[in-house]
Amino acid sequence: MAQDASPQIETTISPEARRDKLERLIADKLQNGYWIESQDDTHAVLVLAGRRGWRGRRGENHREAVSVDVDGVTDVLVLPKRRY
Repeated sequence: MAQDASPQIETTISPEARRDKLERLIADKLQNGYWIESQDDTHAVLVLAGRRGWRGRRGENHREAVSVDVDGVTDVLVLPKRRY
């Protein structure tokens, strides 16, 4: 019986690399006018203020959850509008 000689490739990245990748993503979003609602080592919730209408009132804020998984894949999810 032949054994599989192909090496197994580990796809996970270190926690420090995940944190660095998230920090770069957040820095890019901050440059585009977002602000941080909450953050930990591997994910954050970012908010972009709504545009002002012709009467000067602001529209709804745009919220996104950004994260970096153990494989180093960045995920950005649009969150529903906040209800108070």
